[in-house]
Amino acid sequence: HAGVVEVLLDRGANPNAYDGVGRPPLLLAAANGELEIVKLLIRKGANINIRTKEDGYGALQIATSAGNSEILAFLADSGADLDLRDNEGAFPLIQAAASAKESCARILLDRRAPILSSTKSKNTAYLESARTGTPELVKLFAERGANTKGTIGQGSTALHIAIELKNDKVIDAIIDTDAALIELADDVSWTPLHRAASGNPFATKRLIARGAVLDSRMSTGATPLAIACRDNRLEEVELLIKAGASLDSSDNFGWGPIHYATSKSNSDVLRMLVLHGANINLQAKTGFSAFHMAAEYGFVDMMSLLLEIGGDAIDIDGKTKDGHTTIHIAATHGKSDVISFLVARGANVN
Repeated sequence: HAGVVEVLLDRGANPNAYDGVGRPPLLLAAANGELEIVKLLIRKGANINIRTKEDGYGALQIATSAGNSEILAFLADSGADLDLRDNEGAFPLIQAAASAKESCARILLDRRAPILSSTKSKNTAYLESARTGTPELVKLFAERGANTKGTIGQGSTALHIAIELKNDKVIDAIIDTDAALIELADDVSWTPLHRAASGNPFATKRLIARGAVLDSRMSTGATPLAIACRDNRLEEVELLIKAGASLDSSDNFGWGPIHYATSKSNSDVLRMLVLHGANINLQAKTGFSAFHMAAEYGFVDMMSLLLEIGGDAIDIDGKTKDGHTTIHIAATHGKSDVISFLVARGANVN
C-alpha cells in the first residue's frame, strides 16, 4: 500500500514511529519486501539506521535475513551503516552468513562491509558460515580477506566447528581455503584430528589424506587414537591404525590407547588394537597394565577378553610398581566378582 503510506506521510505521519512492539515502518517494509515503500520512507525522512527497540535490529539485518536483496542493495547504496550492530553485536554480514544468503553477502562485500567484524561473543561471518554449513560462503569470505584462523568459544576454529557439526562439504571448503587449520589446536589442545577421532569418520579420513599429524598430542598427552579408543569409535580407530598411528603412544600418565579402551570397557576397540599389534602389557607410570585396570574397574568381560586374545602374554599375577597383583587390586576395590574370576583361573591368593 505505497499510496496509502505516501498520503499518511504527506499529512504529517512520523516515518520513524514505532508500533506496539517497537518496530519502525522502515523495518516492516524491509522485512516484507516492499521496495517502493522503503524508497518512499527514506525519501520522506526515515532514519536509515533506525533499530528495533527490543533487539536492536537494523533494516540491513532485516532485509538480509529475509533475503530481500534489492532492498538490501538500495539501503546500502543510500548510506546505511554496513556495520550497524544489534544488541548482541551482530551485524549485517554475519546475518547473511547465519541466513545462508550468498547473494546478500556479495551485495554487502561489494560495498565494502567490514569482513573482520566480530560479535560480542567473538563470532565472525566466516565462523558463522561454518556453523550454518554454507561452503560457498566459506570460500567467499576467505577470498574477501576473512581471518580464517579466528576462534570462538573454547578456541574452536571454523574447522573444529564443521567437524563437530559433521558437514562434509564445509570441511572440504575450509581445508581448501586454509590448510594450516589442520594442525591448529583449540584451547583444550584438541587438534581437528582429535575432534574428528571422537566421532566423525569422514573428517578423520579427510584429515589423514591431507597430511594431519597422526600422533599429535593434547596437553594431557593423549593422541587422536587414544581419544577414538576412549569414545568407542571403531571406524575412526581402524582409519588411524591403517594410516600408521602409534599403537602404544603413551600420555602424560603412561596410558596408551589400550588403557583408554579398557577404561571404558570398549571390547571391540581393544580387540582391534591387540590384533594390529598393540602391546597388551603396556604399563602406565603406576605400572598398571590393561589387565590391572580392568580388575580395578570390575570389568570381568574385559579381563576375559584380554586373556583370550593375549594368552600366555598375560601374567595373571603380574605386579604394579607398588607391588600389587591383580587380585590385590580387586580386593582393595571390593570387586568380588573379579576375585572369583581370578581364583578360578589360578591366581595366587597368597
